[in-house]
Amino acid sequence: MTIDRYGLVNEPGRPCMSLALATDCWMTVCATAPERVPDVADQTRQVLDILDYYLEESGVSMDDGLLTAMVWLKDITDYAAMNDVWNDWIGERSAPVRCCLQANMARPEMLVEIKLIAAR
Repeated sequence: MTIDRYGLVNEPGRPCMSLALATDCWMTVCATAPERVPDVADQTRQVLDILDYYLEESGVSMDDGLLTAMVWLKDITDYAAMNDVWNDWIGERSAPVRCCLQANMARPEMLVEIKLIAAR
């Protein structure tokens, strides 16, 4: 089995990891917003742009490839704002199974993190 890795992070003070990886049958990607603006809707848009990039890069069909989404929010009261951006992003695509949790984030300026699993 071949594993393709995307977005290698290997910098001082950061965990060594890939932002995305893919096999012949599936791929997974996890992202946070690169610009830590104090607005969950803006951070969600940034995250979804990153997810779009890696989904396309790994050859996932956005029409029917999404399987599972996990969303972590720093503050669950931001759910509606995040969800509005999410629903615009999903649009007419086949919606994945999704969960959304409140979590203590790795850094205080992080408001949202999203992980996707998709079929290739």
